[in-house]
Amino acid sequence: MSVTVAGREIGGMVYLAPEHRRSAWEQIGRPFIDPRLPVLAEGADLAGEGMPYWPSYSGIGPQARATYLDWLASGRSDKRYSVGYVFLYFYGLEHRFFVDKPGEDEKELLIAEVERLLGVYGNNRSVRGYLGTFVDTAQATLGYEDNPEPRLERSGYELPLSLRVTIGRMSREGSPIGADWLLRWYAAHPDYSLRTPATRAFPEFRALFGQLVDERFPEGIPVPMSKRTLRAQYHAASSEFVLDLEEYIGQVPDISRLSRPLNVAKTIAEEATDALDKYSRFLGRMLLFRDYRPVNQEIFRVLLPDFQGH
Repeated sequence: MSVTVAGREIGGMVYLAPEHRRSAWEQIGRPFIDPRLPVLAEGADLAGEGMPYWPSYSGIGPQARATYLDWLASGRSDKRYSVGYVFLYFYGLEHRFFVDKPGEDEKELLIAEVERLLGVYGNNRSVRGYLGTFVDTAQATLGYEDNPEPRLERSGYELPLSLRVTIGRMSREGSPIGADWLLRWYAAHPDYSLRTPATRAFPEFRALFGQLVDERFPEGIPVPMSKRTLRAQYHAASSEFVLDLEEYIGQVPDISRLSRPLNVAKTIAEEATDALDKYSRFLGRMLLFRDYRPVNQEIFRVLLPDFQGH
């Protein structure tokens, strides 16, 4: 669905009320686009000089409004524009997801749009922090993740909420976790870190870690059920609302202070890392001489003779 404001076709995912409902919709706040407000013919404030820390469409001037509408109409991907415009747009997405509570299909579309914005503007620390927190929280409210993808990125000094919710529910139900969940938990934990061989050759490390876990724990790794209940809130980037997430996630055991599964992960991670040391130094030399190419499986088997993975 597309709408036209000040001569610009700006597409959907924005708050714009029809005339007869405008006074009620203004209560939405910062992201509400009021077409009655003046807008210049062309936006030239790409640097966002007219954008305060917490911008609102009604609170910025005609020049900034024109620039914001130009950004919306251009596809919402132009990196020349200040991230202030990204946040003004994002305020509407988070409001729609958490306050309006649309159906699950629309929620998935909202998450996908925020992930797209992260892909474009994620080099900005504020974008990465606020939008990343939204994605993590939104995913946590939608339930289990069936196929976790272990990754090296961390989101601050706490475990991702989606990880805490999913593993907490699995512990409550007595379901053991597999190698990928264990590695994701370990790699995301602020008290643990992966050494260079593991990070430099992460795909190989993941494969070897998984092989060792499967050999030693063919039924999976049990997670004790914590007596503590997870307490979590979502603080809107717009500053306009704070949500207690229990309504969305229910009563979930808090795994944050559990150590037994992580001790298992640490032991296996160290073993896998040591096995990759020679291979890592080989990759390091290739990178040093700027002549790195992905090595074939035969070279990998020579460097890691005990590894039987594919």
